[in-house]
Parts: sequence; C-alpha cells; structure tokens
Amino acid sequence: MTTKTKILIGILGMVIIAIIILIVLLLPSSIFYGPGVSPDAKAMSAMAQIQVIAELVKTEEKSYNNLSCNYDDRIRTLCEEVKEQIEMEPVIQKTEDQYCTYIKLKKGWFYCIDSKGFKKEIDVDPSNFGCCDGITFVCQRVEDETADWRDFKNTEVIIKENEADKSKTDIFIKNLNTNEEKFYITLSNIYVEHYHGSEFHNGNLYIIRRIGYEGYPDEDWTDELWRYDRQGEGTKIYSNQGIDFCVAPNEKYIALLLSDEKTTGERLAFTDSQNKIIKEFTVDQLPNDGLGDMINIFKWADDSSEIWGSISSAYVQDTFLKIKIPSCEVTGYSVNSKLPEFAHREYNINPNTGKIVYSDYPVFFEVEERQQWEAKKEKFTLFFYDLNTDQKEIITTSITKSFQPEWLNDNTIEYNNPSNNDRIIYNIE
Repeated sequence: MTTKTKILIGILGMVIIAIIILIVLLLPSSIFYGPGVSPDAKAMSAMAQIQVIAELVKTEEKSYNNLSCNYDDRIRTLCEEVKEQIEMEPVIQKTEDQYCTYIKLKKGWFYCIDSKGFKKEIDVDPSNFGCCDGITFVCQRVEDETADWRDFKNTEVIIKENEADKSKTDIFIKNLNTNEEKFYITLSNIYVEHYHGSEFHNGNLYIIRRIGYEGYPDEDWTDELWRYDRQGEGTKIYSNQGIDFCVAPNEKYIALLLSDEKTTGERLAFTDSQNKIIKEFTVDQLPNDGLGDMINIFKWADDSSEIWGSISSAYVQDTFLKIKIPSCEVTGYSVNSKLPEFAHREYNINPNTGKIVYSDYPVFFEVEERQQWEAKKEKFTLFFYDLNTDQKEIITTSITKSFQPEWLNDNTIEYNNPSNNDRIIYNIE
C-alpha cells in the first residue's frame, strides 16, 4: 500500500467519523434510550450533547459568546428535549472564554456542566453567588477562596504600594462594618490618583489601570477597566483615554463615563455581562434643560433596574437623569426652576425612589471665602425633594455646620446634628 493510499484512507476515515458524530448530534437523544429511563436521565443525556456542541462553537467561533439554545437547530432540538423531560430549558451563562449550563432535575438536585470540565449532579443551586451566576462560570465555587468575602458587603478598596516592588500595588479590601482589612491581589499599572478608581462587588474587584503613561506631557496612554475574580483571574472590560465607571449590584451591567475631548466630549455608555456596549449617549443626546455639558453618574438602584446621574455645569446640577436598564430609556428631571435654592454642594439621591436630600450650603472655592461666610453665622436649610412627585419639605436648619446627609433606607435619612456632635435619624413619610 502506497503512502498516498494510506493518506487517502486516513482522510476517508476521519470524514466517516465526522459524519457519524454529526448524525448522532442531529438525532434526538430519545432514540438511544432504553425502556424505563427516567426523565432526569434523558435530560442529562441531552445536556451531555449540548456540552459537545459548546466545544464545537468555541472551535468554530473562537468564543462561547453566541452559545445559546437558539444557536442552531442541533442545540435548539436538545434544549426542547430537555424542556419536554423536566419542564425547563437549560440555563446557559457564557462569556468569551468560559461557559456553564445547568438544569434542575425532577428529584430536586441540579445537573451542571462548565468549560473547566465539570459535569455532574450537585445539591447546591449553581445560580448562587460565585457559581454559574453570569458573573462567574463554574458549577461549584472553591469555598476556601470565596467564603470569607461573603461578609464584605459594605467595603472600601485600600491601595498600598508594594514594599518589595515599588512598581506594583497591593490591593486590600476593608470591611467597613468590622474595620477588618483583607489582602486581595497585587497588580501593576494601577491608576492610584483616580478619584474613583475601584469598586468591590460580591468578592470581585473592578479597578482602573493606566497603561503606557510616562508622566506629563506624555499623551500616549490608555485607561483600562479590569475585573478580577476571587481566583485572581483578570478580564479587561473596556479601554479609553479617560474612564469613570459604576457597576450594577448584580454586576451584569456597568455604566461607563468616557472622555473624548477631541471629538464628541463626554460619553455615557453601558456594557452588558459580555462586556459589549449596549448603548452610548453623547451630552447632546441626553435631556438637558440647562447649559451644562458635563455628565455625572451617581448610583444604581438596589435591584440593578436603573441608574441615576445628571448633567451639570461645574457644581450646578441642571438636569437629573434616570436610565432604565436594559432598555436604556432616559428620563430627565429639571431642577433649575423647581429648586432655586439648590446649592449643589451637599446632596444625596436615593436611587431606588428618586428622592433627594440637599441643603443650600454654599459652594466655596477658597478657604478664606468660607471663613468669611461662617463668621457671619448665616443660617442654611436641609430640604427633602421627590423628583417623581415634586413633593418638597424643609427638614431643619443649621448655622455654619454642614449636614452631610445619608440615606439609611428608602424612607430614612441621617444627618449631622446642628447643635451637637452626633447624627440625627429622620423618617420621611
């Protein structure tokens, strides 16, 4: 047998194997079942075939991003078969290089598969924190690496210079409820001077890195927003020359404030869990009843359904903005005419209700100016205002001392006692 013949036979053999695999994938799994096979077993058999298709998708597209029950007829048939057996389609979470999929079996357990090779029945819901939740993509989390972070809900990111290597930065997470500081990761090129360079959510770190900057007047640099998970694996989310950001509590959406002085000025953009831009606005595309050209992003609602921001000119808030997610529908609330005493120095918005507490404490640009004002013993006022209903009320007054109001919940605020050194809790009806 000649070498050419051997090669042709080998190629023919591979073609036949590929055809057999394709036929197996296209045929409904039910024809392979024996009598008495349970619905759970049939569903798990279909899931195993979905695992094969997932790897074919990754091979063909170099990514899992498009993996879903609607990817093609093969996986659509398998998902329908799963639903027929256990009355639910597989949940598929994916990103470019990771995926996980799971179902709840009739006996109450879960069957889960992920791109790390995990494939088995488990008794813990894979959608839980740190598993197959659309933020992480594993069927089971490593408890000793993640459990300690569950109590770190009210946190502050602490940045310290690495003592052994001055070019690197040690990141610590401080639990503000207990004052405990816990080491998280060591990174390079951290933009330490950024006024809002990091956030911490559900055990995951979001942080801005400045790449290629060698000091003024160097203009050849880029800011990069990165996400680091509890295992220390990093993913670059977005890059731009100038970034601010605000991550939704469920981490599925991120609001980005992007600088672009050479073309459109500031832009407000939103990314989804695949780090893709789903909507982008310039200042001119947002409601604005004033002369402001600066976009500000404030806070997300607790359920991640909307985020609040504003358009301002320096300290003057012209229009408050509410953006619904994922539709990106924008509602504008003008405050110029309705709140003439709004001094724009101290205010706090509740993102769940659209209610504001604010004072007419003036804005000062110099220490001497502030000292002169305080010497006059001027009285100023703390107000409450509901953007949705236009309800407005006076809460209290103070002489020289600022209020620094904070929301404790949707109907309760806390502010500095004008007459003492403690804080007053006030319920808004």
